[in-house]
Amino acid sequence: GSRHQRHVRPVDAQARRGVWRVDYFLDNVKVGTSAEAPFNYTFTVSPATPNGSYDLRAVAIDDIGNEASASVNISLQVGRASDEWQLSWTNITNNGVYTADELPDAFNLSITNPENISKIDFYLTQGSNRNFIGTQSISNEVTVSQSWQRPEEPGTYYLSMIITEVSGRVISYPQITITIIDRV
Repeated sequence: GSRHQRHVRPVDAQARRGVWRVDYFLDNVKVGTSAEAPFNYTFTVSPATPNGSYDLRAVAIDDIGNEASASVNISLQVGRASDEWQLSWTNITNNGVYTADELPDAFNLSITNPENISKIDFYLTQGSNRNFIGTQSISNEVTVSQSWQRPEEPGTYYLSMIITEVSGRVISYPQITITIIDRV
C-alpha cells in the first residue's frame, strides 16, 4: 500500500505584471513552490502528519514581490496501516460510549507481526488538549496493555498512536473516538 497521501489542487494564478512563482503552505508551513505556469504543485503528506483539518494556502508572487493568496480547508483522513503489521483494540471500541466507571484501567491491543514494530506512543486528546499517555516498547509481544488515567469528565475523547517501526519509519495510526457520559 501507499505510505504517503498525495494531494493535487488546481490553482488559477494571474497578475498584471505576471506571476513569478506560487508558494504552497500547509498550516503556515511551506510545503513547496511552483515556478512555471499553470503553477500546479503535487505535494506528498508525510505519514507522521496526524489526521485532521488543515489550511492549504497558495501565495502568488510577482517579479517585484507583490503577493496575493487564497486558501482552502482540507481534511486529511488516512488509514495508515502497514503491510508489515496490524493492530486492533481489544477492550475498547471506536465510537464507543462509556460511563467513566465502565472504561478499563488499561486498554489492550492485539498485534499481528509485532517483530516489525519497535515502539508505540499513546495519546489522549480532548478539544485542543493532546496528552501523552505512555510508550510501550515492542519486542514480539502479540498483546500490549497500556495503563492510563482514564477520563472522568463527560465529553468526546480521541485515542491515538504513533507507531515507530523497526526500520525507523514513523506512522500516525488512525485515532479512535470514545464518548464519556454521565452515570445513568
